[in-house]
Amino acid sequence: TFFRQPDDLRLDIIISVVGLLLIILGQFLRISARGYKSENSLQGLALLKDGPYALSRNPMYLGILCIGLGIVSVLFQWWVAAVFLAIFCIRYIPLILSEEKKLSALFPQSYALYRNKTARLFPQLNAIFVPKNFPLKIKWIKRELNSVLPVLLAVVAVKIYFLLKT
Repeated sequence: TFFRQPDDLRLDIIISVVGLLLIILGQFLRISARGYKSENSLQGLALLKDGPYALSRNPMYLGILCIGLGIVSVLFQWWVAAVFLAIFCIRYIPLILSEEKKLSALFPQSYALYRNKTARLFPQLNAIFVPKNFPLKIKWIKRELNSVLPVLLAVVAVKIYFLLKT
């Protein structure tokens, strides 16, 4: 009921590759945003406007969205995407609004300027292709491997299981 049963193997491969790319993009966004924040936020005393935060005001949540949509693309029926998006919105929209309220209070002028310049979640396409918006360090990647690898391996293992089963 939940898992996608491929009718056309070529189309399934294309959809699965796109889904895996979304998962990898989401993981890189999260790694970049978490690492950048840990090194530059001065324990919340600095407003981050560069790096992945120049791409989106919420790059970690954007990463979660990409990962979730990627998993849905690889494994599940399309209607599961609607369920995932509903859960994502219920969970993260109030959190984003709450964080924006706090940042507005902490950095009234600079956050207002930043908010007007940078997308809340979905970046402008030209910002995606700016390398400085995706800083990565080996130590950031090493720190996040325990969350990145299990997700990728689990998705690939389940996909292979269902391909062999059909």
